[in-house]
Amino acid sequence: MVSYQILDSSSYITTDWAGGRTQQLYLSPADGDYSKREFDFRISTATVELESSCFSPLPCIKRLLLTLDQTLHLTNKTIGQEVRLAPFQVYAFDGSDQIESCGQCQDFNVMWREPYQGDLRPLAPGEILRETDQIQFVYALTDQEIRINQHVLFLKAHQFLKLVRESPEEEITVRLSSGQSKQAVLAIWIGLSSNGQ
Repeated sequence: MVSYQILDSSSYITTDWAGGRTQQLYLSPADGDYSKREFDFRISTATVELESSCFSPLPCIKRLLLTLDQTLHLTNKTIGQEVRLAPFQVYAFDGSDQIESCGQCQDFNVMWREPYQGDLRPLAPGEILRETDQIQFVYALTDQEIRINQHVLFLKAHQFLKLVRESPEEEITVRLSSGQSKQAVLAIWIGLSSNGQ
C-alpha cells in the first residue's frame, strides 16, 4: 500500500539566503529547524539572484542540486572541481564543501544526513519510474496528470506530492502523462530511504 499527500504553497516556507530567496518544500521531522541544522532531510527550491555567490556551509550533510532553468557554473574549491551545470543536470556534493557559483537561476535542492540516502531525477513526459525508496516526492513543474501505481492524480504546477511506501516489499510506480506539453521535463522526482529501506 502507498499513502500520499499533496502539498502546495500554503505549506511552503520562504526565507532569504545570501544569494537570493529559498522556498522550503519539505523538512523532516516536521518539528525540525533548518536554521539550527536540526533536521533529517530537507527539500527546497531557491533563486540565485547574484551573478556570483557562495553556498552556505552545511557540515555532516549530503546534497543534490539541479538548476530548473539556466546554466550554473560551480567551483568546488574543497576538491578543486569546476562544473558547468546545465538545466536538469544533477550535481552531488558534501554540504561542507566550499562551493562558489556563477550565474543566475532557480535551483532545486535535496539535503540529508545519515542514516538517510537521497536521489534526485528530472522526469520527462510519459516517463515511467519504478523505485523502492521508502519516501518519494514528485514536484510538478506544470499542470499534469500523474499515475501512482493504480491511482490517477492531478497535480497543478508547483504542487508537491509526497508518497510513502507502507510495505517493505512494495514498489512505487510513477508515470507521467505524455500530454501536449512541449517541455522536456515535467516534474522532479526525489527518493529518500534509510537503513536499506
